[in-house]
Amino acid sequence: MAGRIAAGTGEANDTTVVYCSGEESTAQVASRARRLGITTPNLLLLSETDADAIVDQVAYMHPRPVAVVVDSIQTMRAPGVPSQSGTVTQVKECGIRFLHLAKTCNIAVFLVGHVTKSGDFAGPKILEHMVDTVLYMEGEKYSMYRLLRSVKNRYGASNEIGVFEMTSNGMQPVSNPSVLFVSQTPDEDTGEPMDGSSVAVVLEGSRPLVVEIQSLVSHTRQFPPRRAFEGVGYQRGLLLLAVLERRVGLPMQGREVYVNVVGGLKLQETAADLSIIAAIVSSATTTPILGKTALVGEVGLGGELRIVPQIERRIVEAAKFGFERVIVPSGTKLLGFRQIKGNLFALENSVSDLSSEIQIIRCSRVTAALSAAGLEDVVKKGKTRKLKKWESDNQ
Repeated sequence: MAGRIAAGTGEANDTTVVYCSGEESTAQVASRARRLGITTPNLLLLSETDADAIVDQVAYMHPRPVAVVVDSIQTMRAPGVPSQSGTVTQVKECGIRFLHLAKTCNIAVFLVGHVTKSGDFAGPKILEHMVDTVLYMEGEKYSMYRLLRSVKNRYGASNEIGVFEMTSNGMQPVSNPSVLFVSQTPDEDTGEPMDGSSVAVVLEGSRPLVVEIQSLVSHTRQFPPRRAFEGVGYQRGLLLLAVLERRVGLPMQGREVYVNVVGGLKLQETAADLSIIAAIVSSATTTPILGKTALVGEVGLGGELRIVPQIERRIVEAAKFGFERVIVPSGTKLLGFRQIKGNLFALENSVSDLSSEIQIIRCSRVTAALSAAGLEDVVKKGKTRKLKKWESDNQ
């Protein structure tokens, strides 16, 4: 990724980029560049671990480079600092030197850093405070896709993501990442959608993504029953299970619950609450959700649906993938849409490869949303169960 950044920045004929490697020799870096097809003559290689030597050499270059890539900050050392490379003091002092280089010479400096097993930056937090932007590379170990997430950005929106595919020619951007997170394999016998699968539209930064959420609910004699959530916060998952049992009336005692977000994406917002609950209910009752239906909405503790931001962009993204109906919280205002009849809406400005009409169903309660998604029998049984419980408690 660092090599791609350096090559892309130095594509112009009148600009140069310096790639400083503290881990590999220039021959090793050049070999990898040739394998990735990076042949620009404006990419200069430097194998050095002395931060002061790098700063001096770059500062006296004429013309000055437009960018410097330091790979990695943990291998750099500042002369005169009595500690080894990679220590907190060394990382801090080297960061200060490169920060001074960037500000005084008006050069963009990219610092590549190591991470710990938990995914946190391996170094002092002060380094993250000094820089303008912090990017994390995320992805499962055996997955061919990686997410580049912006967790800090002084000049733009944070939590923006870029999706890349690891190929033999290096990391290539994925232009339509929503395809990676939706599979919805139909049942082999009936051809209908499988139970335990639902679709949500989430925002990663400013980018809407259509994601599939799968759930598996099975009976168990083990106590307490196991709950596992992949891509969903564990505490958030337990909260939704409590809402499901109390407000919908679906008993979860003696049932193991597994929830997974397809593609290894980790959801950061609550707009997928409704889709998670629908997937759990669908699996628990072996009832598939209506085909070509997406669910968007935050679920409150009272079972109410709460409005989520930028709902119009989510609906447009769902329509691009051929979804015919979107279930949203009531009170949602649709700017840029015109109503045709009933719940049918269309975009005021036509968009290529976007279906002209889409059904938008507004619901105020999670029970109403489940009924609209084809799970009305569950809601009816839940109401009957809660009524019987009320009668038994008041006898």
